[in-house]
Amino acid sequence: MASKRKRNSVCASRSQYRIARTRTDLADEMISYDVPQVADNIPNSDLDVPNSLAIIDDISNVEPLHSVVDDSIDVEVHSDEFSLFSSDTESNNNVRDSSPESSTFNFPTTTNDHASENFQSHLACWAIKFNIPHVALNALLLLLKMFFDATLPSNARTLLDTPRQLHIKTIEPGQYFHIGIIKAVTKLLAKNNLAHLTPASGIKICVNIDGLPIAKSSSNQLWPILCNLQGNVNNVELIGVYQGFDKPKEPNIFLNDFVQEAIFLTNNGFTFNGKIFPFEIAAFVCDAPAKAFIKKTKGHAGYSSCTKCYTVGNFVENRVCFPQIANLKHRTNQEFRNKVDEDHHTGTTILESIPGLNMIAAFPLDYMHLICLGVMRKLLLMWVTGKPPTKLQHIKVQNISQALIKQRPFSPCEFARKPRSLYEVNRFKATEYRQFLLYTGPVILRSILSLDMYTNFLSLHIATLILSNTKLLSHFGDYSDSLLKYFVKTFILIYGEQNVSHNIHNLLHIFADSKQFGVLQNFCSFPFENYLQSFKRMIRKGDKPLSQIIKRKFEQDSCVIVENSFCCGYPIPSMEHNNGPLIGNGVLTQYKQIQFQNYTLKLSMGDNCCCLNDGNVICIKNFVSKDDELFIIGFKYMERSEVYLKPCKSSSLGIYFVSGEGSLNIWNIKNISNKLVKVIVNDKIAVFPFLH
Repeated sequence: MASKRKRNSVCASRSQYRIARTRTDLADEMISYDVPQVADNIPNSDLDVPNSLAIIDDISNVEPLHSVVDDSIDVEVHSDEFSLFSSDTESNNNVRDSSPESSTFNFPTTTNDHASENFQSHLACWAIKFNIPHVALNALLLLLKMFFDATLPSNARTLLDTPRQLHIKTIEPGQYFHIGIIKAVTKLLAKNNLAHLTPASGIKICVNIDGLPIAKSSSNQLWPILCNLQGNVNNVELIGVYQGFDKPKEPNIFLNDFVQEAIFLTNNGFTFNGKIFPFEIAAFVCDAPAKAFIKKTKGHAGYSSCTKCYTVGNFVENRVCFPQIANLKHRTNQEFRNKVDEDHHTGTTILESIPGLNMIAAFPLDYMHLICLGVMRKLLLMWVTGKPPTKLQHIKVQNISQALIKQRPFSPCEFARKPRSLYEVNRFKATEYRQFLLYTGPVILRSILSLDMYTNFLSLHIATLILSNTKLLSHFGDYSDSLLKYFVKTFILIYGEQNVSHNIHNLLHIFADSKQFGVLQNFCSFPFENYLQSFKRMIRKGDKPLSQIIKRKFEQDSCVIVENSFCCGYPIPSMEHNNGPLIGNGVLTQYKQIQFQNYTLKLSMGDNCCCLNDGNVICIKNFVSKDDELFIIGFKYMERSEVYLKPCKSSSLGIYFVSGEGSLNIWNIKNISNKLVKVIVNDKIAVFPFLH
């Protein structure tokens, strides 16, 4: 009998130990990570516009998904701000933030209603932030209810406020769900500083429509309708989304809900915080196929496919090309609506019913697809896999690839991808083509391309750089237009008119869009493309992907974390250290990085170079603070030289070769003008102004 009591006592002790151990393990696992976040000052100088088109010939040189009820039951869309992914801090009540890496969710020590509700809110946001499947969250809730708080919900859908029923429409050959312009724009306004918003300025949005394959192994695809605010393009919201095994059969049916709401808002204004603001769709930012689809016009391979002018393509070497440059007659809104050019149209688009929408000017050319994925990709493919004489020798391709790979340690933290070999050029993303065009290409290609090909490339590089910089665009916009015309003319002479594709031709029109919308970043697809990738993470299994996406979106919208009250503005120092170097005496706090509004400076090789207001180029060795002031410690490059001289001097654009390290010095960070991107080839350091 005594032996039996002893065994029971041992079992009880082991059980208590397991419970205590489980509590400790659960507390250790509930960790939250803060996500860190990225002007322009380029000296003015006279520029030499190319006045001759002569070419220099220098050849020697898984969740259990509950069934979706397709009844006409609308689901409330929460308009609260979802700031989980954009804030650097968490709730001040439950999160103590000492550094971006140290934020944690603290478990409530009491079980009163307020603590329980607060804990549930953070638990829900944790699950959404890390995309926790409902199956795993259900199991976690069961444990938490058992050992921590019996008032917690038992089901993940209750915790996350997951909608049980969705009003999904059938649109052949798939299905569509409409969230709405009002709800999307309300969320965008809640995320932004509204100091600039006045009834006079109104609310202007850019709309993006594009196809997105769900998987490589099937034709299942999405066609989302996205929007952002003009003037604050990085925040994107979803208006509606179509899903099917082919694109919508009839674009007018697909766009009907969107257009009807746009008509109402254009006529009646947008109500926000009790005030009525004029509403306008400023632009539709789409690639060429999507633009032709929603406008019901000829695709980019058609003879009359140019959306900006009446030029007619020629059929040369089994392809349609557009070699005409001079005397282009431009399309107008009224001529489009009257279908003056019948060969340009395939039907009548419902978009024409939106009041005041200019069917030409409101459809700008997309920089990402036109220049990066279009022109720059075409040039690289012709150099690597094209035909002689423009195809580069194998040794030259190898030299370019080696130079790109050596550049990897110097790639800034803002670049999503590091440079890679040209042998993978078919797999390059748009950001990689952009990086080659704006930064690495002008330095690496100096000793690779013949002089005529290099000058042709530089004309595209300089024009794109000017159109991407607000100050340069205001001073040298017309010069960029001249360079683009020069590029197209010399491109025909070098590569042949058969290669003057739809994208090459449209370089002649993109400056007109910049005059209307500003720099290229204001009307490009990069922010929308980043948002599109989140859809794939929302799909946890192959069945009913549209329902999964909408439910995950509503869960995100229902999650709100209040930012810490102590969060101050930029610049934000972080990552303290004691490694020096230091100048002078006194107690100084040292940091490894400082985050500015549009970029981050660090002590690492790719992020430690900046330009001061006086034009000096500084290599940063330390960040310090004293008396609530931030300083950089580093050395100035004493010598600067031109990277290229034609078509204009690189120094006119803030681009230099730098050398000669000066003595260690200290500067207030208020003197910093911009971050610089370093490109190092053959031990020579070139610096470029950071543009994104």
